[in-house]
Amino acid sequence: MSNKTKTFRVRRVPAEITRQSLAQFLQGSVTDLGGEENIHVRSLAQSPDVWDSPRSQTATLEFSEIPKPLQEVNRTTWEFTTVGGDQSLIFDTHFLGFTPLNNVDDRHHAYDLIAVSGLASHPFGSWRQRKPPGQRQFMWLRDQLPYDFPTVRCMTYGYDTKLVGSDSFQSLDDLALFFTSHLSSIGRAQYSAKPLILLGHSLGGILVKRALSILAASPREDSQTMLSKTKLFMGFGVPNRGMQIDHLLAIAGPRPNRDLIKTLEQQRQNVPSWLSLVDEQFSAIALHNSIRIVSAYETEMTPLTEMQSNGDAQRTGASEILVQRESAMRYSSRDTEDSFPINRNHSDMVKFERDDHYYFVVRDFVRKAVSTADAGDDDLLYEPASRESTASLQRPRHHVKASVHLGDKARTEQQAMDGVVFPSLDDVVNFKVLLESLDFEESSFRFEAIERAHDSTFGWIFEKPELRFIPWILQGTGIYWIRGKPGAGKSTLMKYLHNTEQLKEAIRARGMQGRQIDLWFFFNERGTYLQKSLDGLLRAVLARLVSQDPAIAQLVLEAYQRKPREIRNRWNFEDLKDVFAAVLTQDHHHLELTIFLDALDEYYGFPEVISQWIFHIVSASRDPQSRTKVRFCFSSREWDSFVKAFGGEPGFVLHEHTYQDVEQYTTSRLSQLTSQMTSQHQIAADDRSTPNKQLLLADVARMIASRAEGVFLWVKLAIDEITSSPTISSQEELEMLISRLPADLEEFYMRIISRIPKYSRHRAFVLLEIVSRSSDLLSPQDLFYASACALGSTFQECEKHLCNAGYKSPRILCEPKKISNGLLNLCGGFLERVDVSVSHTVVQFIHRTVRDFVASPQFPQVILGDSYKLQLDNGYTFLLKYYCVVASLERWNYRGDTLFKLAHHDERSTGRAATTFLNSLPRSFFDRPEQRSDDDHDTSYFLFGVLGNLYFYIRECLRDIEAHRAERPLHKIALQISSEITRKGMATDYSKMAQIIVEHGFGVDDEYLGLTPFETIFASAGARARLLYLNACRSQEAVGFARVLIQHGGQDPNALLRVWSGGRTTEFRRALHVSCGPMAQMLLEIGADVNARDSTGRTPLDMYVLFWTDIWRDTEGFDDIVLLMLHGGRLSRRGKKGLPEFLKQIQPGDCSFPDALLTQPTIGKEKKTINVRSKIREFISRHRS
Repeated sequence: MSNKTKTFRVRRVPAEITRQSLAQFLQGSVTDLGGEENIHVRSLAQSPDVWDSPRSQTATLEFSEIPKPLQEVNRTTWEFTTVGGDQSLIFDTHFLGFTPLNNVDDRHHAYDLIAVSGLASHPFGSWRQRKPPGQRQFMWLRDQLPYDFPTVRCMTYGYDTKLVGSDSFQSLDDLALFFTSHLSSIGRAQYSAKPLILLGHSLGGILVKRALSILAASPREDSQTMLSKTKLFMGFGVPNRGMQIDHLLAIAGPRPNRDLIKTLEQQRQNVPSWLSLVDEQFSAIALHNSIRIVSAYETEMTPLTEMQSNGDAQRTGASEILVQRESAMRYSSRDTEDSFPINRNHSDMVKFERDDHYYFVVRDFVRKAVSTADAGDDDLLYEPASRESTASLQRPRHHVKASVHLGDKARTEQQAMDGVVFPSLDDVVNFKVLLESLDFEESSFRFEAIERAHDSTFGWIFEKPELRFIPWILQGTGIYWIRGKPGAGKSTLMKYLHNTEQLKEAIRARGMQGRQIDLWFFFNERGTYLQKSLDGLLRAVLARLVSQDPAIAQLVLEAYQRKPREIRNRWNFEDLKDVFAAVLTQDHHHLELTIFLDALDEYYGFPEVISQWIFHIVSASRDPQSRTKVRFCFSSREWDSFVKAFGGEPGFVLHEHTYQDVEQYTTSRLSQLTSQMTSQHQIAADDRSTPNKQLLLADVARMIASRAEGVFLWVKLAIDEITSSPTISSQEELEMLISRLPADLEEFYMRIISRIPKYSRHRAFVLLEIVSRSSDLLSPQDLFYASACALGSTFQECEKHLCNAGYKSPRILCEPKKISNGLLNLCGGFLERVDVSVSHTVVQFIHRTVRDFVASPQFPQVILGDSYKLQLDNGYTFLLKYYCVVASLERWNYRGDTLFKLAHHDERSTGRAATTFLNSLPRSFFDRPEQRSDDDHDTSYFLFGVLGNLYFYIRECLRDIEAHRAERPLHKIALQISSEITRKGMATDYSKMAQIIVEHGFGVDDEYLGLTPFETIFASAGARARLLYLNACRSQEAVGFARVLIQHGGQDPNALLRVWSGGRTTEFRRALHVSCGPMAQMLLEIGADVNARDSTGRTPLDMYVLFWTDIWRDTEGFDDIVLLMLHGGRLSRRGKKGLPEFLKQIQPGDCSFPDALLTQPTIGKEKKTINVRSKIREFISRHRS
């Protein structure tokens, strides 16, 4: 860039400075800038760094003449201390990292857009229009896009990939990992992060794709959040299949950056390259995560870059096509719509002019993305259903051992019943059934697994007055927060509090009016869904309340009995939330609840959700009218979201008070190892620094405690390191060893990995991946056998590996001799065996921080080295193979949720279809004794893929459509949705799968058992009080499936459907006649006739008026009546006859007709329909007067 047109970035501009005052501020803060008239401010925006304190701003600006302080040759960064201040201003021209280009009002901020430039390009200049020196520079991401989309925050991202004189040996994955870390640093991993649009030019597009693929492969919550927020990726000249690189290699010479350039090498014919694998992987990930892919390709040749005699690289060579059209194009859901040419060369294709016609095309794609921005992000008070679905990979029940003996469980229930007075034997039976429905066997697993506090530790919590813990227990309300570093012993402290009599006495001594009950829940991120969710917390709390308080027991029992019998024992989040709300609003007696929660940071969801839930409960209980008072004491890490929410609440930082505890714990651990130390770590007898063993132990304990900084886990790792070290001849050597130990846990873990022999690394990776991905608690047997299947590519190979590992008997898994501590030692001590009960042993990570380390995006590279690029399989893959083989050997029903969800998560996280393995599944895998022999197409690997939502696999299968047309996948989806609603009250979302199927030519008119797919959804709707039909109509999954059939499959929403009306009777009705809630809303939105007649001449509104008592009285039917009336719904003359009885049945207090509806003028009556508004208006007016 010419000096006269150079753009500078200025960081750390104080927040109070405005764009209008910035030039004056700079002139007064930095000497010799040439006066205010020499400074031209082009943008000023708040820094995106969420850790920036105090928050500062970033500016882009130009100078009429470059000031002398900024003219230094070969320099790109200048730092100036402001005149009379202690702050620094940083000027730069490299634009590395994120550069915000516009400010967006927080109240209207809807989207983020990040543009990533290519190899050896300038992060800002790549997107800037070429103009002669001296003219004002135009950069469309800064100077036009923010004005067209004022709710979109635009940023560029820069990274260093210079060609000339580079000593960098960074790989593409290094760049991608750093990009993901940068995304996290600007808050992209937070729940409140806005949807994201990513633009990538050339290598920048490869970097973006690889970064998103790395995020998809990571099971960490923050990685999945960043991925889920991405909505649109636009690639400009991205070499998905490689590009011309000879001229780039010539410039780089023998420098180490040649390897990075070679990754862009053009793919040879019929030889898959690493780039093509990345491309296919990203395509599957984008499909699973609904990321729209748009590809732009160049149609003008580009002058090649050549080295000049002065050492500069300039475009003076011959012109060639750098990235071929076939390489720049990518597949997406709408191939022809999502690609377009730009008639410019590779470099200029993103340098738009003002009102450039190519810019208008880009703007239209951005507009479509922004117009479909996610709604409802501000409403945090819910339990994310998507998280439940990814966390419920439960094994069949015969593989899960009970947490307690049946006799122990019976005694527990009997003790609970002894505290409650029941009027009849039936109530005792109902109470027992209620407790069984709320209880879940793994509820105590985490508590049992937590290590007990060492003797004489943690007693200070009751003694230190500055903590004010006892005063809070005795008199406090609201929240008490115990926070600390990972591994500082927070869970051990909470278990200590649970067990100590001092706390129980303090709660009893509170002396407040009413009954005192303390409730405990230990979140466990390594456990099952119920162990880490609000569902599990509420079930545990309600079970405890039922067993402790007769009035609450009766209240919960009544709610339980009001539930339909078919789903009475299934508690969904809404049920639990409603029952707990009833507890909060009960007026039977005064009730005080102290809820102790351990590891709030292990809640399986966004921290903002659990934080807001706690505040909501506390706020509700502070109502003077409330007779139930609730307060919380909990522990967690010091996450930013928790600090923001609870920073002003009472509490303390744990690791600031545990030095003596750590020292005592260290001394005890060393004492236990005395014999080992004296034999392995001999100290010279005449060493005056160690006159006796006791002095050595005391000194070592103090040294370790000092370095541990309150982290007990660090102590454990340090002692393990000492005991495994070679002979130590003096205390000085011991001190040296301790001083060289890693400072934090992650460095310790890296050190442990480095000591695993290379020949054992892959097996260790497999074991750790299986434990990391499994949401069930695995037994040592399951872990051993699952790892044995990992090397197999086909079902038959996996079955052979499993049998060779000693697996023989169905349903009886006796622990083989091969399962020993050696299996766990293979993983460097990262895993441990925990006896959660007498009969149940599980394998888990030794600590949450280990799980975080294993789940990090860089872990595969850390443990496998360069071979990690060839390792696409992960824990989901290994578990899928294992459970498929076991299902076949033990004759499980393959349709269980476990296999479908494992297969789905395998494809979603790896970005590739498991075609080889799935196509090798034997026919016996699908055959079950209970299946009908006359149904030849009931099961197949194709339908397995359909019901598992394996989008990429199904697209491969559908290359031969005729081979699968007779398998009726749309019918199977409809039946699966109905089945899941029947079993669970909720269903899997098959909308995207249904769309893929209909777009490949499967018709919506095909019949199965006499019904079309659309009719199958409503098949039981004629049974007037069918609960399952009502659930289906209110199921978003059923609604989404029906919408796809109509909008993409051409289904007529007004067609007459065959529905079952009881007995053997079949009636013909339209979908709107048998719909309610969201289904009715959807049908009306897409043009269903609100007054169409069924085969008996009834309108949809007739159904409510004539059958109000039978179907709608205890539902949201009144809202549906309003919905139909708002769309012009009318009664037929037949429906009018039921109007008087209908008006008698509805309660005036339940009527909430919108005033606009009641005052709306009556439209002219049709010949055979009656407008009902006037009748209801008269009714409402009568009761209002």
